[in-house]
Amino acid sequence: MCGPETLTPGASLRARHAKTIYNYCFRRVGDCAAAEDLVSIVFLKAWRRRDLLLPPGKEPPGSSASPRTSSATGAARTADTRRRVLPPESVAYCPAMATFLHTMVRITDPERSRGFYEALGFRFSNEMDIVREGELEATNYFYSIGEAENVLELTYNHDGRAYELGTAYGHIAIGVDDLDATLAALKDEHGIDPERPPYQVREGGSRICFVRDPDSYRVELIERRG
Repeated sequence: MCGPETLTPGASLRARHAKTIYNYCFRRVGDCAAAEDLVSIVFLKAWRRRDLLLPPGKEPPGSSASPRTSSATGAARTADTRRRVLPPESVAYCPAMATFLHTMVRITDPERSRGFYEALGFRFSNEMDIVREGELEATNYFYSIGEAENVLELTYNHDGRAYELGTAYGHIAIGVDDLDATLAALKDEHGIDPERPPYQVREGGSRICFVRDPDSYRVELIERRG
C-alpha cells in the first residue's frame, strides 16, 4: 500500500472526503453497498465536470497537449487522468460545494407533529433511532415536501424532557396552493386556528397567515399565486 506521500491528487482528495460523502449517502439510502456505489458515482461525475470547476482561464489537466502526442504518452496521460478524481486547486471554485439539507426542531409528541405537518403537505420519509451506550436516546423523523427530500427533521427525545422556545427562533415558511382549504384542514383535523385571519403584507401581494404547530413553533403559510 502506498504511503500518504505517494497519493495522487485525486486519491488524496478521495481520502479526505469519501467518508463524509459515504455517511451522507448511507443516511439517505440506508444501504452500505448502495452508499459505496454512490460515492464512486459522485467522484466520477466530479471528474467528468472538472472543466466547469477550474478557475477562469485555467486549462483542465492535459488539455494543452499537442495533437501529435505519441500514443504511449497519451495512454500514460489517460491512465493518470483516471486516477485523479478532482484537481485540488479547483475545489474552492465548485459552484455546488454547499447544499441546504434540512431544518431540525425538537418535538414532544411525534404523532401529533406528524399529523400537523402532513396536513401542510409534508410526507413522512424515514426515521432514525439514536442509541448511546445501549439506550435509546432519541428518534429523528424526516419529512419531505414536493421534490425536496428530507428537508424537515423532527427530533423526539425519549426522556420526556420539555423545551423553551426562546426568543431567537422566528418561523418556518411553507407555500400552499389553497390557504383557506389548508386552514380548514388544520382546524377540522387538529383544532388549530391561525393567529389572525389571512392578510396581505402589501397590496397585490400573496395572502399569508401564521399558525403554531403542536409544540408552539410558529409556521408561516403563504398562498401561492396562480
